[in-house]
Amino acid sequence: MIYYSFLNFYPNYIKKEDVNDFVSRFRKTIGLVLLACSAVIGVMQFVVSPKLITLYTDFNKSVPIITQYSNQISIIIGLVFLIISILIIAIPPDYRKLDRKLMKYKTGEMIKTREVIEIKYIMSVMVLLGVVIGYLVIVNIVPIYSLTDSFK
Repeated sequence: MIYYSFLNFYPNYIKKEDVNDFVSRFRKTIGLVLLACSAVIGVMQFVVSPKLITLYTDFNKSVPIITQYSNQISIIIGLVFLIISILIIAIPPDYRKLDRKLMKYKTGEMIKTREVIEIKYIMSVMVLLGVVIGYLVIVNIVPIYSLTDSFK
């Protein structure tokens, strides 16, 4: 169900001749999503976290350990996402496996997009996005709630 909603940005069927362009665009989209994720990590780390640490020090509360080390962790995660996204965008896909799949179709025949896109790419992006969301919640959102709960 999750991967189906991700594929709705693309047509359900595509001509055999357009499959290579479609796969190339799909890979670039995945790379751009990971690049945007890297940017979100950077913005959260260099805009939100310093203000959060300032709030903790202003209220004489101890900053959570994960938030103290979040700068180094965020830089590492952001760089990994940046490198992965650049590699995905820069390296062209290997069309050999795709060409073997396409041999059973005639010229001009319509093919389901699910048959030409490997689900492992979609699921890997979903897992990476889940990890980033969880990380940002643990590093930024939970400390905000714990700080506000201390004043009840």
